[in-house]
Amino acid sequence: MTDTTSEHSDEESQVATEIKRSRMRPLIILAVVAAVAAVALWGVVFRSGSSGDNLDASRFNTLTFTNEDGTEGTLADFEGQPLVVNFFASWCAPCRAEMPDIQSTFEQARGKVAFVGVNADLTEADWRDFVAESEVSYPTVFQPDNVIFSELGLIGMPSTVLINPDGTVAYLHSGIIDADELKNLIGEHLKVEV
Repeated sequence: MTDTTSEHSDEESQVATEIKRSRMRPLIILAVVAAVAAVALWGVVFRSGSSGDNLDASRFNTLTFTNEDGTEGTLADFEGQPLVVNFFASWCAPCRAEMPDIQSTFEQARGKVAFVGVNADLTEADWRDFVAESEVSYPTVFQPDNVIFSELGLIGMPSTVLINPDGTVAYLHSGIIDADELKNLIGEHLKVEV
């Protein structure tokens, strides 16, 4: 009789454990979904901007990136003209959302303000595929180690930096940006009407 009682206890214990696990699964799934959503929405909800306090961008001129044609380039390649630098990655949902607004602003500002997108994907193929998919026509470059991004003290993707023709940083923006806001910031900080 003890064997049967022992078997029932083991079965009841297994059933109880399975019930506990099945009750926990939705909570675990919910926690994972909430964490992923929080990370994805970070760039949408958390938006901040600050003056560059005339931070000298020329110190970044030696930090290289890969141009679309495979050559190396630096921010010095854009000196002498107002510049919008947008940091993005293919895995960043807010980056994807803002690309059409940056493209339309680029088209309206053509000849007045230079634009460059600095990609932080892990592979060059991811960068090239994303740029082809997004159909942006402004130059984009590849810098997987994110040195310029880090040196500027930026904290989230996407981020946009406005640089004066003299190489000083006019404005730092973290988070998603739309066309109207970008045009206003260009007017206010780079003194160019778009």
